[in-house]
Amino acid sequence: MRPLSLNMQYFGPFMNETIDFRSLSKSQLFLICGKTGSGKTMIFDAMVYALFGKTSTETREESDLRSHFADPKLPTKVQFEFEIKGTEYQIIRTIKYIKEGNKNPTNPTVEVYKKESNEWALVTSSINASNDYLKSLLHMNVKQFRQILILPQGEFKQFLVSNSTDKRSILRTLFDSDRFEALQEKLEDEMKKEISMIEKHYQKITQYVYDLHDFDNEELIQYKELEGYRYEKVVEALEQFNNVGARLLSELDKKYKTSEQQVEEIEKYFEVEKLTMQNFEMLEDKKKSFAALHDQLSHITHLKNQLKYLKTVQSMTYQYDQLHLTKKELNTTENEYNQLQKESEETNLQFEEVKQKLSIKLNDQSRIESYKEFIKQTAHIQTNISQYKEALQELPHSIKMFKDMKTNIEDNEGQLKTLNALLDEHAVDDQIEQEKLKKQENLILEIENLKNKQEQYAEKNKLIEKKTSLIEKIEELNENKLMTESKIIESDNFEVLSVEDEIIKIQKHVHLGETCPICGSEVKSINGDIDFEAIKQEKAMQQELIKAQQNISNELVMYKERMNTIIEQINNLSISKDVSEELESAVSALAIIKKEINGIRAHRQEAQNIQLEIRKLEKHISEQKLDYNNMHHKIERFKKDASYFKSETKFETIDAFVKQFEQYHVEVNQFDSEVESLKEQVEQYKEKQVEIQNKINTAKERKDIFVKQIESSQSFIETEMKKHHIESYEQLDELLGSVSNIHEYEVEIEEFEKKYNKLEADVIELRGKVKNKIKPDLEQISNQLSHAKASFVDITKEHTELKFKIEQNSKKRNEIFNIITLLEQDLSEQEELIELTRVMNGKNAEKLSLENYVLIYYLNHILDSANQQFTKMTNSRYQLVRKKEKSQGLSGLEIEVFDRYSNRTRHITTLSGGETFQASLSLAIGLSNIVQQEAGAIHLESMFIDEGFGTLDSETLETALDTLVNIQMSGRLVGIISHVSELKTRIPTILNVNKNGFLSTSSFITN
Repeated sequence: MRPLSLNMQYFGPFMNETIDFRSLSKSQLFLICGKTGSGKTMIFDAMVYALFGKTSTETREESDLRSHFADPKLPTKVQFEFEIKGTEYQIIRTIKYIKEGNKNPTNPTVEVYKKESNEWALVTSSINASNDYLKSLLHMNVKQFRQILILPQGEFKQFLVSNSTDKRSILRTLFDSDRFEALQEKLEDEMKKEISMIEKHYQKITQYVYDLHDFDNEELIQYKELEGYRYEKVVEALEQFNNVGARLLSELDKKYKTSEQQVEEIEKYFEVEKLTMQNFEMLEDKKKSFAALHDQLSHITHLKNQLKYLKTVQSMTYQYDQLHLTKKELNTTENEYNQLQKESEETNLQFEEVKQKLSIKLNDQSRIESYKEFIKQTAHIQTNISQYKEALQELPHSIKMFKDMKTNIEDNEGQLKTLNALLDEHAVDDQIEQEKLKKQENLILEIENLKNKQEQYAEKNKLIEKKTSLIEKIEELNENKLMTESKIIESDNFEVLSVEDEIIKIQKHVHLGETCPICGSEVKSINGDIDFEAIKQEKAMQQELIKAQQNISNELVMYKERMNTIIEQINNLSISKDVSEELESAVSALAIIKKEINGIRAHRQEAQNIQLEIRKLEKHISEQKLDYNNMHHKIERFKKDASYFKSETKFETIDAFVKQFEQYHVEVNQFDSEVESLKEQVEQYKEKQVEIQNKINTAKERKDIFVKQIESSQSFIETEMKKHHIESYEQLDELLGSVSNIHEYEVEIEEFEKKYNKLEADVIELRGKVKNKIKPDLEQISNQLSHAKASFVDITKEHTELKFKIEQNSKKRNEIFNIITLLEQDLSEQEELIELTRVMNGKNAEKLSLENYVLIYYLNHILDSANQQFTKMTNSRYQLVRKKEKSQGLSGLEIEVFDRYSNRTRHITTLSGGETFQASLSLAIGLSNIVQQEAGAIHLESMFIDEGFGTLDSETLETALDTLVNIQMSGRLVGIISHVSELKTRIPTILNVNKNGFLSTSSFITN
């Protein structure tokens, strides 16, 4: 990071100060000097605040940066431009303050810009986003920035004396070593996962072994207590589980087969005896059923006789039913025939009425034909009626518009001639205007020059007045000084200090008539009552006079400095006369020339307006002529359409024609519709007459057929009645009513005979089966079978449970073998990973994690680089070394100093102030060098040091300066704040911070 420009507004003692670092070469050493409190450190504060929103030291608050003399309505603002890798950036940041008239503070703001195509492009204006962006851009936070680029007063030695934890925080950011910690954590997570997976394997093995069925075997019960990590012992135990299960299953298989055979034998015997018992029981049931069936023989004999008679009369049923049906149809046909006769008469009457209406309607045929002819000849007119209607209606109005258009065109052409003549009158000479504009520019420059001269003249007069006032004040102070000095001389005739003691001593050693040891005169009297209080008051007055004299001297110095400043300012102002009359004359001349130029421009504007009117009028005339021609064509078309309409329709108006046309059209349509309807009705009635006559003929034929059928059926039935001795139709109806029971009688007789024959055969068969046999005791046999089955069920259950346990053990045994295979594979594969993770996390002989090892590597390089400077500064006495104490955690980053005089290391805090400064400076340089070499993302193109050189003797100061010169020659910008006067002679470029009362300004000067 290299600074380019820094602007500070209301920042500390700076009201609106800009420092341009571009005037410095890229590799230059410069000194920042000024009086105490002038604001030198504020320059560093401004850069740090712009980048991080913090001060350059931890002890100073951000609110302290705002000037006490700032405009209460305006913010404190820092604008900082800097360069990284050839790209320029700009930051504008304000400080939180309470604006005048507000109770609540105005929050700080920040804007970050990046130069793209020589223009500033806004990157972000959010405080959080800006801070993150700048931190990523610089690759360091404010604390690291303070310890690497800007070394604040009293704080830049912190990196030197900081503990391992603080150094680790700085170094890991600078060298991006947190990636090693991330790798450690990743490997640690992987190791934990693998160990967790292996532990899960152990747990599964333990659980599976515990879940194995032990068959109540003492040895197997003990094996179930094995843990998973003893998986080799588990493999041996699994074989025992398999052997015990197989032996128990073999023994139980024999019991199972014996019990199964016993149950089968009893079941067979039970089934045979059960069948015998069923035969005895069935024989008793069949005998009872056969006896009951034998009692129904008389009823069945009666049904057989009745059935035989009904079958003889059954042949009459069909003829008798047909006779009734034919009579019913004959009655229906006669009714239909009578109805058709009536309908035929009504249809004939309606048909005559329709023919009469049609005849009357056809009498108007000739009139309707004339209407049709008119419609045919004028249909094309009606189709385009809107066209002819427009022609008749618009023709008079169009003729009037045509005449008006012609008049307007003639008027506009006359107006156009007038405007062209007026345009010729407003012609403007551009050469005259250019001359007057040039004269105006010269006058403006002359006025600006005269104003500056007049302001300088007024400023000079004010300074002369101030000078006169200061001369009078200085003369007055000189008079006061002379008066005060004379009073001091008068009071200096004796020294009051300890006068009281001296007088008492003299009084003890002198006597009357002797010579005074002080003045040499004769002692004539010794007065013991001396007024010491008066002497003390006189001494106090003397002190006040001395103090007043000092104040007057200070005021004289201050006023003389002011006098010198004013005299210098007066000498810088070369103007010596009042140019107000010349200024007034030039202003008047400028007003006149401006008025003339405005007149020319107004004249030109009028000409331009006339030209604009002419163009508009020409365009309007052209449009009018086009409309005029269109109107002419339109009128001709209207005349042609009106003439054609009248010749074709013989009507003068559209409304009359349309009314007549529509009336004819309605009457024609109505006539055609009515005639068509009547003709359709005539045809319909004709068709209806034919249809009704056909139906009448059909009904008559059917009636004759039904009469013949009735006569034939009656003859057949009467013959049959005589044959079967049936005397009346009533008796016949009764017999035929019983014919429907024939099927029922047949079914009843058939079922009786089937049951009778079946029962008879079953009784004979069952008697043969139970012949020579005794009824068995099934209950006793059943009890034997139940006992055998219960015993078999118990053995089966035991056998099934044993097989299930063996199968379960077999599955778990396979699972255990699979897990052991995976376990051995994981142990083989992850052994190196686990060992590597332990080593990288500090579980090694050096007790160093990978990241700590890397940071120690970088710190060693930093110390090597720092010692190149430190040994020179200390005449090879001291060397910075790393403390090599081993311990778990973040040790190994503390720094000690090796003293070649004592040939031993000691704590860094035992160095003197100057030696600490040398060590800190060397370490900062070493850190900067290594970071530049190793961390490509960080560009340390600058270094700023605040104080510390005052602790060095002249020889060590020379060595430190040589070191800084070497840094500057390596391509870095180095800035130093110091009050050491020797530095001003050694460093040619100085940023001088001048303090003037409560304000400060800055400027680069060269020795």
